[in-house]
Amino acid sequence: MLAPIPAVFARATARFVHAEESGQGMERSKQDQQWKPAGGRRAAWLLIFCALVFTCLPPSNPALAQETTRKVKSSPPPEYPELARKLNIKGLARVRFTITKDGKVRDVKEVGGNPVLVTALVEAVKKWKYEPAPMENDAEAKYDFQ
Repeated sequence: MLAPIPAVFARATARFVHAEESGQGMERSKQDQQWKPAGGRRAAWLLIFCALVFTCLPPSNPALAQETTRKVKSSPPPEYPELARKLNIKGLARVRFTITKDGKVRDVKEVGGNPVLVTALVEAVKKWKYEPAPMENDAEAKYDFQ
């Protein structure tokens, strides 16, 4: 059985009817003169349904929903940094970048990973080339340094 939802949400979603107008719905307390919601389950289900619908919808901006489908002309792998080799640093590095209309990479931003490894990935991604396209694309690169 669902627990009643707070009155703040129930007031926003439930239909309130004064107790004198109908025998059900809202009851007005004589002591504190506040409304008490009745039928909170319906409001709870409505809120859950709305939350699910809005989280499952695709973004309205097609550029954000688009993944990189452009063909790579060249993508040299990053070099394992000498400092990382000496300190035995391993792990995953991630960067986001923009591919211009003519296929060049710009605006490379660090997303995550060890700074030594991410720097090596940034330098490699800046050298990547893609096929030309009518619009710019955003992409993400991940590289596992072993």
